[in-house]
Amino acid sequence: MDLLAPDVTRIAPEGSEPAKDRAPDELASGTPEPLRTELIDLLGEDRVLTRVIDLVRYASDASPYRLLPKAVLMARDADEVAKVLAYGRRSGVPVTFRAGGTSLNGQSQSDGILVDVRRHWRGVEVLDDGARVRVKPGTVLGHANRALARYGRKLGPDPASTDIACVGGVIANNSGGMRCGVVADSYSTVRSLTFILPSGTVIDTAAASAEERFAEAEPELARGLTQIRDEIRADPRLSERIRDKFRIKNTTGYRLCAFLDGDTPVEIFRRLLVGSEGTLAFIAEAVFETVPKPSKTTVSWLHFDGIEAATEPVPALVESGATAVELMVAPALMVAAQNIAGAPQDWLELPPTSAALLVEFGAATDGELDGLVAGAEEILREHELIRTTDFTRDPERIEVSWTVREGLHGLIGRLRPPGTSLIIEDVCVPPERIAESARDIQALLTEHGFLPGVAGHTSAGNLHFMLTPDFAKQEDLDRYEAFMTKLVELILDKYDGSLKAEHGTGVNMAPYVEREWGERATSLMWRVKELADPDGVLAPGVLLNRDPGVHLRNLKTTPPIEEVATTCVECGFCEPVCPSRDLTTTPRQRIVIRREMARQPSGSPVQRALLEQYEYDGIQTCAADGTCAISCPLSIDTGKLIKGFRERERSEAAQRRAVRVAERWAGAERLARSGLRAGTVAGPLMRAGAGAARSLFSDELIPSWPRNMPRPAPAKLPATTREEAAAIYVPACVNRIFGRPRGDG
Repeated sequence: MDLLAPDVTRIAPEGSEPAKDRAPDELASGTPEPLRTELIDLLGEDRVLTRVIDLVRYASDASPYRLLPKAVLMARDADEVAKVLAYGRRSGVPVTFRAGGTSLNGQSQSDGILVDVRRHWRGVEVLDDGARVRVKPGTVLGHANRALARYGRKLGPDPASTDIACVGGVIANNSGGMRCGVVADSYSTVRSLTFILPSGTVIDTAAASAEERFAEAEPELARGLTQIRDEIRADPRLSERIRDKFRIKNTTGYRLCAFLDGDTPVEIFRRLLVGSEGTLAFIAEAVFETVPKPSKTTVSWLHFDGIEAATEPVPALVESGATAVELMVAPALMVAAQNIAGAPQDWLELPPTSAALLVEFGAATDGELDGLVAGAEEILREHELIRTTDFTRDPERIEVSWTVREGLHGLIGRLRPPGTSLIIEDVCVPPERIAESARDIQALLTEHGFLPGVAGHTSAGNLHFMLTPDFAKQEDLDRYEAFMTKLVELILDKYDGSLKAEHGTGVNMAPYVEREWGERATSLMWRVKELADPDGVLAPGVLLNRDPGVHLRNLKTTPPIEEVATTCVECGFCEPVCPSRDLTTTPRQRIVIRREMARQPSGSPVQRALLEQYEYDGIQTCAADGTCAISCPLSIDTGKLIKGFRERERSEAAQRRAVRVAERWAGAERLARSGLRAGTVAGPLMRAGAGAARSLFSDELIPSWPRNMPRPAPAKLPATTREEAAAIYVPACVNRIFGRPRGDG
């Protein structure tokens, strides 16, 4: 048994200092009573996650914040969601919905009940030959786009997190992207929604009876929305202010333009839900109007000696028809060259202060594309580039270019000092002032001791930049607060811009909503929240918050862990490819849990519980195949981390025995196949023997013998030929032992 039994104490972190944001000792037993029993009675034991490892792995998302939920629920359908909301109203425990967990401002975190809608809320139905698509909220955006690709269509919103962000979160945050601007985002392309209000009312806005049902089931909400509509329309100055605010990207506060764009309560509320960050209702389904994909595209990296020079040609390139103009700084490109397969290696020779634009053009024919490229090159003759232009139409090079841009979050994370957090700010200014604002933001970053790099969707006036404070230090917290105060003044007073362009308000900007919108507009937003959610059960404090210091609390520390994974920024890009994502944990969660172990004092109740539960959830169920490294912008191989734990868990004697088995693996395979063959003959006896051994020793270490146990694999592999072969198949050892399951045709 020594060969099989691991010693989890061998992987306990060594010499870590207890962190101030560590999980408290009382959390070691998980969800407290009576909440645990009440939730299990509500949904069933298989829907409720209550162990400390579950609460810790859901405490983090891609933001700098961290909240430990009281319980995590896996609601399967609208009835179960309604039950959870009813429970939240009765008990006063807040409810927050989480899908992909890519929110950058704490929108998918809760210290109450967290409902995971990624696992059981997936589905794509293509309608009208791709002109429309019906999507469930837990569907990864990229999966929906792959279903639409054959029709030459795609969804309008295209955030960098396309291959991990789920549709529900994209709608809830009105997430933007490289190409959508303000004309193809969720607000502009969602045509109908099915939503569930905190009261339990379910409305399909596409149903013929939607208005009648809404007025009957929610009379106060319907009447209140109508009153706000009339007040806004009766105030020309406010109406014009609202329209001005949404002429550029803006996700600060609620979409008050819904009261100008929609006439009826259902039309207004459907629009309000876009960008509401889960604070008004749960979105159970959405129908989008899709946008066409150009059949021909070309991209080029345009390199300049600095950010200011790079932003100067942006307006002209946009005017000439560019579908995307993305800004990146040289240090991020240099990290990409080291971590992303196919990225140009000569980027390692770029001047560190240089910057580049990734410019894309799309057209229906090669001839049209030729004309667009010629126009761009004419524009660029008036600007000094440090490298020649190279517009490529090669699909592989285009894909690599966009992989680099989409991995910006993680790439910058590689540059941050050890122990620091990564905060991505997201502002928008009128596009014609992009160069001026980039210069001002760089100066502000330098003044407060942050990296002076900016990036983003320059065609829309949307700039991103990263802050890397160490929240374990009070002086860094003070520096961050001072920077935020100056940033708000700059963006609002000088540029009349948006404090949040496409990442949603979140905890980060909730205290500044009134500063951006003014008292009158903000009071209308509070009325919307109180009408839709009178008990305040849905994600309280996330989008509107009267606490001026809420953005400075619950900031997570990032204690160092094993070198292979310590640079992880918890973006979640690795999750969709993980084989165990729906069984136990994902690569991101394995790292999140490990960091919590490092936050704990040695031998604490929480650390001991995490080590014990991590054995199965983190170690045994990891495929350790390295596919997560392919999706990670930093090529972090969580499988390598786990293999290191597996090695450390076992004694030297156990390692020697394992090596002897490995050196005789052909014999081990033959022995296993022989055992399967013998067991097939003596099926009932094998089932009884396995059951007795499991009862006597361990039901985790001794396998069961199910009735449909696969027959043994053939001893010899079939003869193959390399002529006209499309791939090489390397069978895993499990496929050399187990054959086809019984009944599998």
